[in-house]
Amino acid sequence: MTTKSAPPCLTKAPRTFSKEESCKWAQRVYEAQNARLSPQERQMLQERAERNRNRQLQCKKVKSISTKSVGLRCKTWTGMAQLQEARMSAPPASSGAMQLAITNQVVADMNDDDALEAEGADENLVQVTTEDITKLLAEVQKEPPTEEETQAKFTLYENYAQKVETIRKDMFDFWNENQVSFPDAPRKSVESIIQGIDQTDRMAIYDQSRYWFVYDMMKKADENHNHIESILKEIQRKLDFLAKSEQCECPICLEKFEEEGDRAPITLGCCHQVCGECWDHWRGIRGGAAFCPMCRNSDFVTELHAFQQHA
Repeated sequence: MTTKSAPPCLTKAPRTFSKEESCKWAQRVYEAQNARLSPQERQMLQERAERNRNRQLQCKKVKSISTKSVGLRCKTWTGMAQLQEARMSAPPASSGAMQLAITNQVVADMNDDDALEAEGADENLVQVTTEDITKLLAEVQKEPPTEEETQAKFTLYENYAQKVETIRKDMFDFWNENQVSFPDAPRKSVESIIQGIDQTDRMAIYDQSRYWFVYDMMKKADENHNHIESILKEIQRKLDFLAKSEQCECPICLEKFEEEGDRAPITLGCCHQVCGECWDHWRGIRGGAAFCPMCRNSDFVTELHAFQQHA
């Protein structure tokens, strides 16, 4: 089996070093890996790095669910705003058909997980505010006057509710698979909030006879969506804390991680973490084809030694 190199998640350009600087770094790291580590210490270091790697994988999974959730919120309520705009601006004869076309496109976007995740991760995404949603919900308090508009808005609600349920399932699947790796206190803390998601008041829809039934269902779906997102944020917060507490040193040079600068940790594609200085040196030595020093630790130490011998 061929082991692929693990590129870092960060995209900034690597620092460049002179051959002399890289030789000094290689000697320092080689000595740290061999002289300062007993077999037992090396094993403990690798175990800590592996625990941290698993935390980073968990963070990546939760972030994926969260960004899809954000993308879903944007798609849904932007779509609802487009329906309102079409109703107000289009000629009556074509308004219904236009609204159905808008809904069909929004639904297609909702069912494209990659597109949802990309939109949710977009730093320039204009967030839909609570005030925006309240105004748009007010527009569905009254049943639409035409069959096309009724179908367009109900279809949008129906697919939104289904996607919220999918995100809920993804969150529960993650938790059921990973809760055993959480220490007792944070695990119980998350359990206490995650169990409340199926309380009667969160599941029930109270039909307000003065409003169109879609209003109550859309409002409840949005409330449940908000609650799911708050739980995901809490899980993410605890994972970030656990990751920082489980590995505080670079497993290559054995120096303490720092918040920023050369010693700031970077996460590789395999989810191991090393300090920026070590990764930049290693990429420079390998000519850009660097593999993870933890996934292939013995190969890494061997190549460091060979680099010193031929420098």
